[in-house]
Parts: sequence; structure tokens; C-alpha cells
Amino acid sequence: MSKIRRLEIPKHFIDLIVKTALKTEIEICGLLLGKIINQTAIVKELSFGRNIKKSPILFEIASEDIYRILTYAERKGLEVVGMFHSHPANPYPSQRDLRFMKLWPIPWLIVSSITGDFDCYAYDSEEKRIYKVKIKAISF
Repeated sequence: MSKIRRLEIPKHFIDLIVKTALKTEIEICGLLLGKIINQTAIVKELSFGRNIKKSPILFEIASEDIYRILTYAERKGLEVVGMFHSHPANPYPSQRDLRFMKLWPIPWLIVSSITGDFDCYAYDSEEKRIYKVKIKAISF
């Protein structure tokens, strides 16, 4: 997979993720579905997953939710182009996130559940480091 440099996402999806993060006491999480064209992940749909950790500082998407989302995406001809979750801090990957970003080297959209700020990162397996992914919010 080529290095994804940009996440193109509908603004109302970002608004929904931020709104949900700000009103929820545990970390929210989910997957972003769409297509990867050149070095851009184009988000067409998002799907929230249940955080089975039920924690304000950790998340783990329920395996049955991942299965449901992947099955849905396959039926629709979409692929997982990113994931999202919230932090009760700045929107920067935690050490735990970094471990999992190596397994899922796709854009990770992180939202602060304190301020509503957000940012996006991915893991570069060749350079063995995280890098910032530019977010382009699309209005319809």
C-alpha cells in the first residue's frame, strides 16, 4: 500500500465524530470506509463500533462490529480507509495507539473529547515512524 498523505472526509462526518466524542464518557471508536486513490483516502461512509473496554482512556472495537462493518463494506464495494477514536487529551497517538497503528497502517483520526480538536496520523512501515496525514473536510 502506498503512503496515504491525505484524508478526504465529509465535514458532517467530522462534526458527528466530534459531537459524539464530546458527549460520551468513554472513548468512541469506529472505521472509515471508502476508496484509496493515489495517496488519498476518500471517506464515503463511517461506522461507529462499540468500545468493549468501556474506558475513558482505552478503546477496543468489538470484534463482531468489525466483522459487521467489513462485511457491509465488501457488499458496498468499499474498503477500510481509516479509523477514528477519541482521547481525553490532545489528539495525538498514545503509546498503545502506536503499537496498533503498526498492525493497521491506515489513517487514524483522533479527536480530543475535551476540546473537540482533531488530527490524523498513520504509520510508515518503511521509515518505522508515524507521520501526520492532512485532513481535507469536504462540504456538500
